[in-house]
Amino acid sequence: MDISTGKKQVEKTIEKTIEHVPKPPKYVEDFIHEGVKFFGGVAPKIGLEPYKTPALAVSASEDDENYYVYCDMAGIKRDTIEIYALGDGFTIYGERVVPDNLEFGKKINDDIVFGKLETRVGIALPKEISSIKTDFENGMLKIVIPKYKGRKISIE
Repeated sequence: MDISTGKKQVEKTIEKTIEHVPKPPKYVEDFIHEGVKFFGGVAPKIGLEPYKTPALAVSASEDDENYYVYCDMAGIKRDTIEIYALGDGFTIYGERVVPDNLEFGKKINDDIVFGKLETRVGIALPKEISSIKTDFENGMLKIVIPKYKGRKISIE
């Protein structure tokens, strides 16, 4: 018997075994899924793969003078937004809180992420951070970053 035949037999045996394992009821699967989403951010990191914070959607463009960064922050309050310069870029943080009036039922689609969110933008910031302009309106964060042109060094 060659290796590929043996591999196929093992795969068939696994498939037959899995067929006989009872699947948990849907409400149990939903409960486990919600628990993982809720507790994933506070799980101990010893021996576990670290929990990755969901990312915010970002678009960036440039012209001769500036970089323009737009971050979709719908449902995030201004006072939870933080921007930190880190080396060759910056990180945007925000928190989307579950509204009190949100009604839960049987889920059909689940694309909106609540909780702490972040994204990393790999655009180097100028030396003068005060030259960066930000605006937050209608759930859209706009960041205008002047391009660093360098400094002329005179030759003596």
